[in-house]
Amino acid sequence: MTGFVHPLRDLVALEISHVRRYSWWTTPSLVDDCVELWTSSACLGLPFALDGGDEIGRVEFAVVDLVERTLPQIDVVLFHGLAETVRAFVVEHAVGARDTVDPPRAVVVRDVRIERNWGDLGPAVLTSVLWDLRRIARFALVGVDQLDQVHWRPGQWERAGLSPCAGLHVADLRDQRLLRPTQEILRHYEGSGVCGAVTTLPEEALGELAAAPGGRLVPRLDAECVLEPGHRRQHCARVQIAGEEHHWVLWDDHGRDLVVRPRCLIPPPRRGGPELLRAMLDPDATHPPVCAFPAGHGGRHQFEFDLPRPQPRVDFRTRGGTAIEVRYGETRIEVRDVDAHP
Repeated sequence: MTGFVHPLRDLVALEISHVRRYSWWTTPSLVDDCVELWTSSACLGLPFALDGGDEIGRVEFAVVDLVERTLPQIDVVLFHGLAETVRAFVVEHAVGARDTVDPPRAVVVRDVRIERNWGDLGPAVLTSVLWDLRRIARFALVGVDQLDQVHWRPGQWERAGLSPCAGLHVADLRDQRLLRPTQEILRHYEGSGVCGAVTTLPEEALGELAAAPGGRLVPRLDAECVLEPGHRRQHCARVQIAGEEHHWVLWDDHGRDLVVRPRCLIPPPRRGGPELLRAMLDPDATHPPVCAFPAGHGGRHQFEFDLPRPQPRVDFRTRGGTAIEVRYGETRIEVRDVDAHP
C-alpha cells in the first residue's frame, strides 16, 4: 500500500452522509416515484455543513424499483448514458406485479467525484457508500465510465465484489467484499502492530458462526490474524463469542480450521486477595492483563507487543469518603488519591 499521506486523525474524522433529492414543490409521500435521486458525501467533520465543509468525495446515485413501471422513468439524461443498460437490468430482474409491496431495488451510480488529494481513498469511499445502502436496495449498478472515475489498483474492484455484467459492473449489496477497500486502508495505517494475514471464510462457515447460540459478534467474510508479526505456527483470528465459548479460525498454507478454544491464561492474572490489594496500593507493582489470544498461540502474548491503548478509568470512593482514581494500563494498575492530588 503506497501513496497514503493523510494523518490518521483525518481518516477518523471522515463522515459519510446520504441526502435524498426531490423537487421542492412535492413531497415523497405525494408522488409514486420508482426512481429516487440521492447524493452521498464524504466530508471531514460534519457533512453538508452550511459552510460547505471539507468535502473529499461525492457519489450521486439513483435508487430504482425493479418493477415494470420503472421503465418509463429511466431516461438518457438522468442516467448519464446508462439508460439502455439499466433498462435491460430492470427488465431481467423485474418482479412484474404493479401492486408489489416493497419490491426489490437497485442502486445505480450516476457519478463519482473524489478530490485529487484524496484519490487513493476513492475505492473505499465508493464501496463504503454502497455497503451502507444494503438497507434499502439489493444490487448496485456501476457503469464503466463511473468506475473509471475512481483510482483502483490492479484487481481491486474485482476483489471488492464488482462483477462485469452486460455493460455494467454489478455488486450484491449484502456482499461483505465491499468492505475490503476500507479494510486495506485501515491495515495500512495500523502498520505492523499485528501480523495482518487475511483469510476468507466460506459462506457455510459464516452461516454456522452466525447461528451460534448467544453469539455476540457479526461474522465477517475476511478474518485478519491478530498475532505478533513474524509469529510461528498457524495464523489466528477470533470470529465469534458465544456465551463462554470463543470461536477462532486457524490457518496456514496447508488449510484452515474453525475451532473453539479457551483464552490464553499465561501469565495468570492476579485476581483478588492480598496480591491484588498490594498491586493496587503499590504504583510500581506489575499486573499483566489476561492475553486475548487462544491457548497455545504462536508468538508473544498480546500485552507484550500490542499497540498502546488509552487507559480506562474507574473512579470510586473508599469507605472513609476519599476519592480514588484507578487506571488500568497494559502492564500495571495505577491508584491515585484524587483529593490529595487534584
